[in-house]
Amino acid sequence: MRLNGIDCPEKSQAFGNRAKQATSALAFGKTVTLKTYGMDKYGRTIADVILPDGRNLIHELVKDGWCW
Repeated sequence: MRLNGIDCPEKSQAFGNRAKQATSALAFGKTVTLKTYGMDKYGRTIADVILPDGRNLIHELVKDGWCW
């Protein structure tokens, strides 16, 4: 899956592991809702991730500075 409309650092880039940890802290083990927008050129689903409390995962990552 690819998060819609954002770019986060890759694991090998500066802060990549921290961005992954922040994403996991928000969503791992939780039941989330996906709002899908189709597929990218690699066959991954493009989606917004809505957390159980209604917050948008992507908005939270941008707000916290983990992606742009």
